[in-house]
Amino acid sequence: PKEQGDVAKEATKLVDYINNPTEEAAKLRGFMFAQYLGGSMAAGLVNMTQPVLMTFPYLSQFGVKNSASHMASGLKDVSNWFINKDVKDADLQHALTVAQNRGITAPQEIFQMIAAAQGSTGSFYGHKFMRMWGANFAMTEAFNRVLTFAAAYRIGREMTAGALNKAGAKDVFEFAERAVEDTQGIYNKGNR
Repeated sequence: PKEQGDVAKEATKLVDYINNPTEEAAKLRGFMFAQYLGGSMAAGLVNMTQPVLMTFPYLSQFGVKNSASHMASGLKDVSNWFINKDVKDADLQHALTVAQNRGITAPQEIFQMIAAAQGSTGSFYGHKFMRMWGANFAMTEAFNRVLTFAAAYRIGREMTAGALNKAGAKDVFEFAERAVEDTQGIYNKGNR
């Protein structure tokens, strides 16, 4: 009977900790992020698999061949976007600019993780170093988001208003935005 009481107390403490986490070991967590995720080339390369492992299956529900074609076109769009912010398709160019300004295609998750890790640096140069250290992960995240947005936007333009509505979007832009949210690990989606 004594062991059962101990287990119940430990379980209660665990549930309380999960519901109300504390900030112990914040510096250790910041260091672990910086070492194993933010500055890791391997983590950046693994992050680049998101379009293949998440975006393509998501967009395939709207046609496999069509999705593959638009993902391939999206690769060209991404390179043009990152090199000179110029995409041949004027409508897509405008949509990407709006998406960037609204933070849809910005690498948000990495900046949130860097902010948590920066709690352990304490200096101006420490903050600069942490941003530089996580740059490869931020670049791959931005690549993933722009590629997903561009491919989804092209697919959305081919859909009827009824099909967009059925997909939960009121227009093509919202369809592309939802594709980014649903495939790029954005967990705080606001008031949807």
